[in-house]
Amino acid sequence: MSEARTFSSGFGNAKLRTYWNLLRQHRQDRGSAATYHSANLDARAAAERYTGRDLTELDVLEIGAGQRFPLSLLVHPAGARVVGIDMDEVTPRAGARQLVAVWRRNGPERALKTLVRRALFDRAFYRDLARVFGAPLRTDGLDLRVMDACALGFPDESFDCILSVSVFEHIYDVDAAAREMARVLRPGGVAYVDICLFPGISGGHHPDWFEPEAVRPRAVPPWNHLRQDLQAPDVYLNRLRRDDYLAAFRRHLEVLELTCRRQGEAHFTEEVGRELPGYSPDDLLTGSMLVVLGKGSRPGPPPA
Repeated sequence: MSEARTFSSGFGNAKLRTYWNLLRQHRQDRGSAATYHSANLDARAAAERYTGRDLTELDVLEIGAGQRFPLSLLVHPAGARVVGIDMDEVTPRAGARQLVAVWRRNGPERALKTLVRRALFDRAFYRDLARVFGAPLRTDGLDLRVMDACALGFPDESFDCILSVSVFEHIYDVDAAAREMARVLRPGGVAYVDICLFPGISGGHHPDWFEPEAVRPRAVPPWNHLRQDLQAPDVYLNRLRRDDYLAAFRRHLEVLELTCRRQGEAHFTEEVGRELPGYSPDDLLTGSMLVVLGKGSRPGPPPA
């Protein structure tokens, strides 16, 4: 099951249009380095707040490191021991041997996308990431592994902190992943989990709606994935709502903080609401959620 449900992105059979959309998104993606840096700072603050220790002292697991593994890169130079896992083959090197490994693990389409992205966009992305970080990024000693979040290959209580950004919407068994997080976290440990919610305007993962507040032409209408059910089968999304995630997390961990972000109000109309009676306006306008989870025996945040 996990082999087929890769995190790789694709949008149906109109391949030329798909690649054009992805290339266009990469060209417009100059703000993503700052987004990941902000997530890194927020995660570090949450870890310190609830463990009482600096991130440099912690053992950190990133679930869903991604092809560019930016969070692992940002945490690694700070001195923390970081392990990044992903369902796709992820490597910090760009040679032929690594591309062959991507081909064998994820298929020729992913290998081609990886090659094009690295040739055209990655240098600028990593340069921007280092600039917002304020220091050189290091890949030496960075531990990246192919692994299923629902069946982690680590002993119990291996990590002090878990990070995951825009990954849990791709996980096929969120309850199993939450159980595994609880198992590998040490007592007093914390998990920082940011999720793009399926009912939200960006929930279908179409490149046109990665940045819903941007003013620019778009090929598909807002909430396209719900209104016309055009979500491609080669993008696995579990389609869970906010309360589904919270129920799964609460079975295994304590919810310490919950932040919901609204998106798409400028695009929401009465027509959209009428076409989607199964979703409340709150469902449709909540684009993402950030959950900070804890595993018992924690010192708690300092007094205000």
